[in-house]
Amino acid sequence: MLSPRSLRNLKRELSRSALAKTGIVLIVLVVGVAVFAPLVAPHDPTAQNLDRAQLPPLGFSETTNTTSTEMVNGSVRIVNETKTINATAEFPLGTDSLGRGMLSRVVYGARTSLLVGLFGTRIAGGIGVGVG
Repeated sequence: MLSPRSLRNLKRELSRSALAKTGIVLIVLVVGVAVFAPLVAPHDPTAQNLDRAQLPPLGFSETTNTTSTEMVNGSVRIVNETKTINATAEFPLGTDSLGRGMLSRVVYGARTSLLVGLFGTRIAGGIGVGVG
């Protein structure tokens, strides 16, 4: 446990340091997003939408050249198409190959990342205390 003097010193240092305040705000924000993931995430992170697969993030567009063949009057004709895929506000970070929204997947992934970090720290602390 921290002594009252140590707590006073910590409070004084935190009140002076803008970087420490920024770090605390970021930690609270990440933990808040992880805790309230079902309310924050715009889509179900596991729902597949193959019609919306491989969308780029906002601010980007993707141009692809596709070559296909088609049969016309008994002969094969090669068709070259250029397709431009634009980003949508519905999926701000784009989608993966199965059409799942990346923003929703990142929000739900924060839960797993925080739990792994907490349990890993607890296990290492327990081993360290036991050895020490």
